[in-house]
Amino acid sequence: MTLLTSEEQFIWNCARRWRNPTPEMLAGPLNWRRVAEIGRTNRMETLLRDLLIRLDAWDGLPPDARAILQKGADKYARNAAIMGDSLHTYLHMAADRGIDTAVLKGLSISINLYGNPAMRPGGDIDVLVREKDVAASLDILEEMGIGQNWPNLMRDDYYTRHHLHQQRCTADLTLWYEIHWALDHPLTRLTIDYEGMMDRATSGTLLDAPVRDLSWEDNLIALCVHLVKHAVYLTAVLDRPDLPRILLADGMLMYFLDVAELVNLRGAALDWPELAARCHA
Repeated sequence: MTLLTSEEQFIWNCARRWRNPTPEMLAGPLNWRRVAEIGRTNRMETLLRDLLIRLDAWDGLPPDARAILQKGADKYARNAAIMGDSLHTYLHMAADRGIDTAVLKGLSISINLYGNPAMRPGGDIDVLVREKDVAASLDILEEMGIGQNWPNLMRDDYYTRHHLHQQRCTADLTLWYEIHWALDHPLTRLTIDYEGMMDRATSGTLLDAPVRDLSWEDNLIALCVHLVKHAVYLTAVLDRPDLPRILLADGMLMYFLDVAELVNLRGAALDWPELAARCHA
C-alpha cells in the first residue's frame, strides 16, 4: 500500500519519468491546485509545466494551478537570465586573470544535466576556486559592482575561520555570489581534498565562457554534500516507509533528483572505486 496521496505520487512519478512522460501518468482524479503547491514546495515548477505541456494537459489545468506553476517557472527563467549574464562576465574576467573557477550546482547543473538553465531554482551563484584565489575572485566581483552590501554580513575573517565561502551581493540585494574554497564548514567530519578536486577539473565552457569542469565523480560528491547539508535528518529516516512523503514535505525532491540524474546519465562512465576511495579518504 502506498503512503502517498494521489497528488504526491504524481509529483514523484514526474520526477522519475520527466524525460519520457506518458499519458498514463495523468490517469485518475487529481487535485491540481494541490499538485501545483507540492511542486512549488519542491522547486519543480519548470519541470512540471514543461511535462504537462508535452502531455497536452497544460491548457486543461484549473487557472489557479496553472498560475502557480507559471509564476514559478517565470521566476526561474528571469533568475537564470540575470545570473547567466553576470556569470558570463565573471568567468571571462577570472580566466583572464588565471583563476581556476568551477561552477557548483545552479546554472552548471541546470544546463549540463537538464539542458535547461531555468530548470532548477537559483538563489545565488556558487563558484569553487582555490583558496589562494579567493581574494582575487572577490576583487573581480567588486569591479562588477557586487560587494559587501548586505547589512548583516560579517567580516571576511570570520568566514575565513569558520565558514566555507565568502558572500557578496549587488546593492539591491537581488544578485548574490558565494565564492567557495570548500563545500562544508571546517569543523565538520568531511575531509575533502579540494586542491585535488580542482587539479582534476578540466577546461570547458559554460554560457560561452571558459570554466573548469569538475570531474563527474567530484560533481557527484558536491551534489551529495549539498544535499545532506540541507537534509541533515536523512540518516534517521532512511528506513521509514514514509520516506518519500518526508522528502516531499521538506521540499527536497529537486535536490535528490540532481543526484539521480547525474547517476542515470553518467553512472556507467563513473569510476566507482575511485569515487568510493575519495569519499572514504
